[in-house]
Amino acid sequence: MAHGVASGALATLVHLGPGEWVRAINDRVLDSDLEAGAWIASRALTAGEFLDLTVSSATTERRVLVLMH
Repeated sequence: MAHGVASGALATLVHLGPGEWVRAINDRVLDSDLEAGAWIASRALTAGEFLDLTVSSATTERRVLVLMH
């Protein structure tokens, strides 16, 4: 994660492919991408913390680990 990035801008740094959405954060299933963006922006993450994102599409799922430093 880029040094000095505010939590509110964090979601903009996670690039999703066409048809992908954040299905869960830290294994907490979300209702929508809007909820994912709001949840990330509302956290005051500090160095050493991380977000474990589950990114889904119609055909696949992947995990994205975002580490703050």
